[in-house]
Amino acid sequence: MRNRNSRLVKIDEKGRVFLPVSIKKGLFYGEKIILTTGFEPCIYAFSESSWMKLKNEIGTITPFSSPELKNTLRHLQGNSEEVELDSQGRILIPGHLFEYARLKDSVFFIKMDTWFELWNPEVYRNYQKEHPVRPDGILHNE
Repeated sequence: MRNRNSRLVKIDEKGRVFLPVSIKKGLFYGEKIILTTGFEPCIYAFSESSWMKLKNEIGTITPFSSPELKNTLRHLQGNSEEVELDSQGRILIPGHLFEYARLKDSVFFIKMDTWFELWNPEVYRNYQKEHPVRPDGILHNE
């Protein structure tokens, strides 16, 4: 049985990776995808429209905005790269992001609601062990 929201994919010798069908759905050839460093040791990836929505939700910041807000935006924007989905459904992972996520020869994709994540499979397994799921308080009415 295959999981529809996660998939392990090989990286080619040029650093390109095929997007899984579940993630590619809704994207089209030539579309811009924004990759950036995650808050975990992974890469966050957004369609261009999802990236713009995220920036709108964060709002306009100024030099007088809170340090937390500025640092969050610095982290996301300062490390972001725009890549294109090629005609074969691949993206090229830029070197600094490849290193940040400690990628080697494969990527573990996880589809989230408005973005997807790219993980080194071993790093993801270790992250799960160190951060076990605790569903307490996850529902809004608890």
